[in-house]
Amino acid sequence: MTNMKLAVATLLLASCWKTGTQAPEAPRAKGEVRVDLSSVSLGDDCLGDDAAANRKAPSAGDMAPDGSMPCTQTAMALSLSAGEDTSVRVKRVELLDEDGRVLGDLTARSPMHWRGDGYVAWDQVVKAGEIAKVTYNLHGLDWNKVPGGRWAAQEKKFSMRVTVTAGDKERTVEKTVDAPAMIEAPVVT
Repeated sequence: MTNMKLAVATLLLASCWKTGTQAPEAPRAKGEVRVDLSSVSLGDDCLGDDAAANRKAPSAGDMAPDGSMPCTQTAMALSLSAGEDTSVRVKRVELLDEDGRVLGDLTARSPMHWRGDGYVAWDQVVKAGEIAKVTYNLHGLDWNKVPGGRWAAQEKKFSMRVTVTAGDKERTVEKTVDAPAMIEAPVVT
């Protein structure tokens, strides 16, 4: 059943977001850093405030204990590589409408690093020659700032712009939604 949930979640994410970029190749020069915004998932803030940041977000298809619909966590995935061990910090995350207007800033938290068979807590250091695949939960998406509100979001396209500080350099990457956001119904279907 878990494999079925994973397949459905992967299919939904793949159908919602353009992934026209590939993981960056490992930099050859010392001090070189590459950043790619691999994917984005728009939803809600399932984990609440930062005090709850270490709780596990529900997986796609999970039911809440009370039988209600699960929460889809707003999140992003980055692919990072560096020519030497490099400290990385997400400085700013902005959600933009289809005209490029900023709808709001989001806070990145709970960095996790893919380690072959799952995600583990990440110290935000990219090792020399490594291609780090990392995720961050995002906090602060206010659907009320989207013209027409949450339910009108299904008919809109968005972009996300992420500014990352890597070592002593700043990088900004952007990803555009290829299809409208899919907002889940607030009832079990």
